[in-house]
Amino acid sequence: MPLVLQDRAFNADGTLAYPATWAPEFFGDVAVVNGRAFPTLDVEPRSYRLRLLNGSNARFYRLDLGRGGRRLPLHQIGSDGGLLPQTATATTLLLAPGERADVIVDFSGSAGQTLELGNSAETPFAGGVSRSGGQPPLPGLMRFRVVKPLAAPDPLVLPTAPGTPPDLRAQDVRRARYLTLNEVLDPATGAPLRTLLGTLDPATGRSRPHALMDPATETPTRGDVEEWVLVNNTVDAHPIHLHLVQFMVLGRATVPCVPGTENAAVGYPGDVVTAGGAPQFGPLTPPPPNERGWKDTVVVYPGEMTRIRMRFDRAGTYVWHCHILEHEENDMMRPLVVAAR
Repeated sequence: MPLVLQDRAFNADGTLAYPATWAPEFFGDVAVVNGRAFPTLDVEPRSYRLRLLNGSNARFYRLDLGRGGRRLPLHQIGSDGGLLPQTATATTLLLAPGERADVIVDFSGSAGQTLELGNSAETPFAGGVSRSGGQPPLPGLMRFRVVKPLAAPDPLVLPTAPGTPPDLRAQDVRRARYLTLNEVLDPATGAPLRTLLGTLDPATGRSRPHALMDPATETPTRGDVEEWVLVNNTVDAHPIHLHLVQFMVLGRATVPCVPGTENAAVGYPGDVVTAGGAPQFGPLTPPPPNERGWKDTVVVYPGEMTRIRMRFDRAGTYVWHCHILEHEENDMMRPLVVAAR
């Protein structure tokens, strides 16, 4: 059962409401699932396989499913690019704009109950870090009423190893690219004016932002295996999406910065500390179990770098970008040119 999660705002006449001028992020006050506002779905007391998609402009969801403080386990068996190497079970699930999750939920012990698909993610999302200017979460998205009669016996059998793990080897990596996520800030108010992607000079730790129409700086050759180190120089988390390629998430690390070197024109918090001609990062923390399959969208948190590895198997001109709609439109998107051999 596919569930497309969105947040929307409406005018009094029922038409969609959206700011007339650019806003850093858009957050609606109405939850829309598969095109219906705050829907209710009647289900049987059995297991269901839910294919979740975050189709919101900017809203992250930290999902849970339950009633009166009791949460059902969410058994995730797949992510963006297919089945996970191991089932990842938790009572909450973070889903960024553009991310997908394949989840099994067992309603067999909830006959006669009404359960709510809830959300506890802050807005704007910064990975749990409190910040000023945030808005309250959209706490309830939809309801499941477990009221339909069971049509047939349905013993729940969870796969322990639904898929196979990504198999790109470190010795096959031809190049590492250091890339940055940046904001242009208003010097008077500190408010975001523009969002940009850029390149990091590994020798100096300095970031150089680029706009969408600037010449491509990411130009692999078809068949190349590369590692990208994505450094977040902003105060928000960003879901970074690469077109027409799947990658494996290697992990995340903190980004030490040189204090007092803030670049006012770009707004990043400081130069990355370098030593011996290389940027310095904290120890790499492996990805959580639900990020250990093939992905095409990954969350890059403030003050951290996220390291991914991929093989470019299709030649052509694509893009990579932040999946927050207001960011990619102004101007957090870059060309990705894959040359044929």
